[in-house]
Amino acid sequence: MLVAVVLELLSFGLVMGPSFLSLVGSGFLQRPILLATVTIVHAILGAVTLVTGIWIAGSWHLQTSIDKCKKRKGIMRYLFALWILTLVIGIILYTLLHFA
Repeated sequence: MLVAVVLELLSFGLVMGPSFLSLVGSGFLQRPILLATVTIVHAILGAVTLVTGIWIAGSWHLQTSIDKCKKRKGIMRYLFALWILTLVIGIILYTLLHFA
């Protein structure tokens, strides 16, 4: 889990963050409503996924027993589904930006 969160932080810091700032700087809200909507939804879901992942990985790292970690199994399942949804929306956004 820690590796996944670190990779997500790196991908955000190196690729997605600068790309988002570039879109905002170029006035992406003046582009078609679909592009703006997909961008905002992807950013919000990605932020929720990232913050929740950091919280789970951080709380795991601070535990000496895995019993409390097992209790978060349901949250991790929802987080994984949210991460997959965010990934799919990110692929759609990439396609809209580069091929549409």
